[in-house]
Amino acid sequence: MFNCSYILSNHINRNIYVTLGLLLLTLFIFVFVRNIKKTKFNYLAFFLVMVGGSLNLYERAFNGCVRDNLNFYGHIFYNINDIVVVLGLFKILSSLYYKPEGKITSN
Repeated sequence: MFNCSYILSNHINRNIYVTLGLLLLTLFIFVFVRNIKKTKFNYLAFFLVMVGGSLNLYERAFNGCVRDNLNFYGHIFYNINDIVVVLGLFKILSSLYYKPEGKITSN
């Protein structure tokens, strides 16, 4: 199933949407490089967000729609690229709040 609607699709055209998506990916790169601790875990998370986001933008830019690959009971359709982005963001956010056991920091 193809999903041709997107957030604010009634207010902005596809070209502006794709441009804003590219700007957000660029901002994500900037924030990651400057603020996130560089670990294998975080590099994997960064990779997931970049791949999922880039593939969604590619499909939106060249096809006008994204393919919703997962069908849950005929009512809910979901895009695999969205799952990849959400997993990457979850990993990054969890690394910001997770402190390994045994390490005590004093203020």
